[in-house]
Amino acid sequence: MARLALTVWAGALLLAGCSPGPPGLPVPSAKDVGVYDFTTSIPFRTGAITLAGTFEITRDTVLLVVDNAYCRELLPGSMASFTYRCEGASFIDVSWIHVNFDRRQPLLYCGASAERRIPVEREVCSQYMVTNDGRRVCIRWRIETTYRTERQSAGLLATKRGYPGTFQST
Repeated sequence: MARLALTVWAGALLLAGCSPGPPGLPVPSAKDVGVYDFTTSIPFRTGAITLAGTFEITRDTVLLVVDNAYCRELLPGSMASFTYRCEGASFIDVSWIHVNFDRRQPLLYCGASAERRIPVEREVCSQYMVTNDGRRVCIRWRIETTYRTERQSAGLLATKRGYPGTFQST
């Protein structure tokens, strides 16, 4: 059994779906049809989000099972791509994770993107006092936490492990 390993980097995320579309849609080449194991690590300053699982490319869809998340399709019937939105207990500070596959070349253009809430702490004055000479000075400080949003993406490292019909979801 031939093994194929590709590192692919995803650029822009297309919001699309993973349902068979109308006749005449672009289809992957016969050599891409099969079952693949994959891993990816989406880098963030606060630590990477790691995904691993299996996907199957058929002539009209991509089936996806992620080991540490539940994934569902977005916008079924897209002309361009298949996109899944994934959620999991280990992604508490993550707003969303998308795994995307191009409809024509699912191995060449596949990747994962995520949005994470990053806490930002700063010291702010909580109590002021006016001095004898009329200046206003801080006499008590506190830590204030706000959040900013960070988006990152990464490619999938995929290895072919079988042919259509050998996909096992748990």
